[in-house]
Amino acid sequence: MTVTDLEKEKLLALRRRRDHAAFQIGVATHEWRQHVRQAERIIEESQQRERALGEEILRAHGCDPAKEDFRIGDDGQILRLVGHPDGARYEEVVGS
Repeated sequence: MTVTDLEKEKLLALRRRRDHAAFQIGVATHEWRQHVRQAERIIEESQQRERALGEEILRAHGCDPAKEDFRIGDDGQILRLVGHPDGARYEEVVGS
């Protein structure tokens, strides 16, 4: 027993539409991944520039980021990581 040409064409048309939809998903996924990778590169480059600028600012204020761990707070205060019996914490660098 075989199907008619019309029945076969209907089945093939459904498969073509499905395959085309799957292809579109693949293309969209590929393009989205490219956008994500570009965004990741932008973030990474920004973090590197921010770190380099922060280290430059710290050195300009007499702090050596290669020897100690510093942080520049949102309020502009330079903070140094210091160890304490109750745990390490950041404290303001005097004279910054």
